[in-house]
Amino acid sequence: MPSAFVKFHTVQHYQRTAFEAGLEANGFVIDRSPSENPSAGDCIVLWNRYARDEAIARRYEAAQATVLVAENAWLGPEQKDAHWFAICRGHHNGAGTWYVGTYMRWSAEITAGVKDWRNDGEHILVLPQRGMGERGVRQEKDWLPSVLARLQKATDRPIKVRYHPGIRPHPPIDFSDTWACVTWASGAAIKAIVAGIPVFHEFPKWIGRPAARLGLDNLEDPFLGDRGPMLHRLSWATWTAEEIEKGEPFKWLLK
Repeated sequence: MPSAFVKFHTVQHYQRTAFEAGLEANGFVIDRSPSENPSAGDCIVLWNRYARDEAIARRYEAAQATVLVAENAWLGPEQKDAHWFAICRGHHNGAGTWYVGTYMRWSAEITAGVKDWRNDGEHILVLPQRGMGERGVRQEKDWLPSVLARLQKATDRPIKVRYHPGIRPHPPIDFSDTWACVTWASGAAIKAIVAGIPVFHEFPKWIGRPAARLGLDNLEDPFLGDRGPMLHRLSWATWTAEEIEKGEPFKWLLK
């Protein structure tokens, strides 16, 4: 039988049992340590694919085993015992791959909060991240000073910064009088898109890219189009703890 290992660190330990139960429901034997010699049918689940896990992830990938990367979901409730999770193959924050069905999951919950695009507002709101995850996907340490310097040259609009709060549930974001948000690839910017605030981003593979503009070249011409395709893709990477425990996401991710 194929084996699976859920490599979550201390702060994610409370989530481990749901993932292990879901993998067992899909026919996996749960390992208590990562395999030194994984097979093609095996699976490892990582949280955010931190640098400390990179060698293990590459060992599984070299054996053609599956690497799944979990993180807190971009949308949905945020309470510790109720919030949703994002799960993709290979990488996090939209850089990985996952099955996308023909209909939008969570359509009522997601579309109920979607507001019309705002076409006014004064300032640019910068939404930095904490820089977690693998190199090339995470926001690097010099991104914030770099983007602030570039924005000062690109626009006469006032610039504000909303720092990542580092706690859950996240406090509400104040979008009042915001013309647009600028981000590397933050979950807060997904909330901005849903709230009708246009977004400019700098990570080309970001989950929010179908509903935002890449780069800072057109700050006065934000994306104001259909957000449906982005929300559709996002919905198929988003799962509740109950679904995970029953094994639902793994049926699609491990096809």
